[in-house]
Amino acid sequence: MNRTLQTLDTKNININDLMKTLSFLTEKITLLENSHGYNGWMTIKRAAFLVGISRDALAQRIINHDYPEGVVWQQHAKGCSIMINLKALNEII
Repeated sequence: MNRTLQTLDTKNININDLMKTLSFLTEKITLLENSHGYNGWMTIKRAAFLVGISRDALAQRIINHDYPEGVVWQQHAKGCSIMINLKALNEII
């Protein structure tokens, strides 16, 4: 009987994992629809939101030189906003 309960629990976990994955994918599709296919330059905050990471995580990757300046990101002058090319970022991620 315990073995049956363990099997049922395992099935529930798999179903829960599938439901979480489905929810995640549905959210990503909604984000893509909301971006209207826009792949140009945008604020770091918006780009991070659209790719599903935090603004701070994206900024840290820029600081660590994970993404090439002028291709994925640009900043006109120190203290100015960092702009992200969403198309280039998606190609790297």
